[in-house]
Amino acid sequence: MINRLMIAAIVIIVVLATQSCKHEVVINEDDAQFCALVNEHNFEATGPIIDRYLATLPSGYADENLQKLNEWFNAKACIENSVILCNSCIETLPPQSELRISFLSNGQTITLTIDILMGEPLTFRAFH
Repeated sequence: MINRLMIAAIVIIVVLATQSCKHEVVINEDDAQFCALVNEHNFEATGPIIDRYLATLPSGYADENLQKLNEWFNAKACIENSVILCNSCIETLPPQSELRISFLSNGQTITLTIDILMGEPLTFRAFH
């Protein structure tokens, strides 16, 4: 009986460790792809990566998720700074929020504003 419990515990530990490693690889691949697109000045193409991140955030916490998105941007090596300009300030259905992002691209800083739809989940709309 003890041997079966030990084997079950080992299997659970191995499965959890394997799953967490796979998760880390996906995040690193997305970060590398995101910054590669920024270096190509292909900002709109980052939208699916942004949406993948937003889809991982919990439902029902739009304001907090907007803050997490801002922190996610600020953690990127190819972003100098990200600031929330307004939260749900554009009266559309759903409302839109804006963030100002200063990208580092091939030695130059490019500042753009991103629109985020505040639905469930939050979604990327456009850069301008």
